[in-house]
Amino acid sequence: MRRAAVLIFAVMILPGFAHGEVIAIVGGTVVPMRSSQGPVERLEDCVVVISGARIACVGTKSECVIPAGARRLDAKGGVVVPGFFDALTQVGIIEVSAEPSSGQGEESVDPLTPHVRAIDGLVPSGRVVDAARRGGVTSVLSWPVGGAFVPGQSAILTTQGALPDAAVQVQSAAMHARLGDDSRWMRVALGQTRAGQIARLRADLIDARSYAEARRAKPRAGETRVLEDARKEALASVADRRLPLVVHAHRAEDILSALRLAQELKLRLVIAAGAEAHLVANQLAAADVPVILAPVRVAPHRFETRRATLATAARLVAAGVKVALSTGSVYDVRNLRWEAAFAVSGGLDAGEALRAITRRPAEIFGLAGEVGMLEAGRLANVVVFDDEPLDIRSHVRTVIVRGVPDPSPEQR
Repeated sequence: MRRAAVLIFAVMILPGFAHGEVIAIVGGTVVPMRSSQGPVERLEDCVVVISGARIACVGTKSECVIPAGARRLDAKGGVVVPGFFDALTQVGIIEVSAEPSSGQGEESVDPLTPHVRAIDGLVPSGRVVDAARRGGVTSVLSWPVGGAFVPGQSAILTTQGALPDAAVQVQSAAMHARLGDDSRWMRVALGQTRAGQIARLRADLIDARSYAEARRAKPRAGETRVLEDARKEALASVADRRLPLVVHAHRAEDILSALRLAQELKLRLVIAAGAEAHLVANQLAAADVPVILAPVRVAPHRFETRRATLATAARLVAAGVKVALSTGSVYDVRNLRWEAAFAVSGGLDAGEALRAITRRPAEIFGLAGEVGMLEAGRLANVVVFDDEPLDIRSHVRTVIVRGVPDPSPEQR
């Protein structure tokens, strides 16, 4: 009993564990990411005041009054940025890929599982989540595991929280579908050709839309009400634009097929993977379809990525496409800033690269008012580096998620 009491007391008083704590980050260069385009704003020797889980003030010392008793974090010589957002991972679902019992394994018994939700399989307390956070990643989109043609719905979570309800920001963020070789290699009699994949997806979405209309209609005399169907209910959320459809496709021709389908059915489309997206950049820009490039360093090691290039991100942004950068990984999420740095080496502006791992994914998934920027009222997801974030020589000094500093000294 005495040991338990001491433990409780320690948790109450140790800095960084109190959710109601007031924190002031002082002396660093603040990059708030408030501008959506053009040069990135840099505020020298400024202050970020955090109260509880939210940012209270960002500005000069005269603009932001630091409350008495606030915990001060010295950022002198460092750079303060919004927490990074990896928009295409399976963090929290897979822990050790060689040991299926450590995660959720694969939902591979059915080619069409739109009713499967990532949130129902999340374990956000794993070491993979910890590693991502210590690399400066404070938000991730995690999508269901498996080889299904439509594997299901992703969730967005912060990288701090022992249980899903504490970590998850959006329970159902998007529906996911796969086009190309990854889908065609499934051991099921579906989508053996690319035309077959699109035909199946079109038919299922049209069927779901008809189902939703029938469910809303009042049955006529003698008619039986349409019974609820979990799969069709899930797909109907895409057909009626409540959820975006994230289509995983590398090949330019597959991306064009997804664009035609989205225009035909008036879907909210997002392209993920996108190794050859630069070849159809103008079409993506004209349709206002964003791209989650995952990863930036796709090698031309197979037929559908043979035209991959490090310049993809730069060419997409130059055409006017909204681009988010992702590791597309589980274990490499902590290296998200390296993906941004590689995009810079391919010609992308450094400011745009930072946008692509902070505010852009937030904009794509409707969280621009919560994360991706340092501004009063937004969630206090903040990272302090000892130098420029995209410089390989820099290190993470401090990671703050929902106003709580990471207590581990083992940061990168």
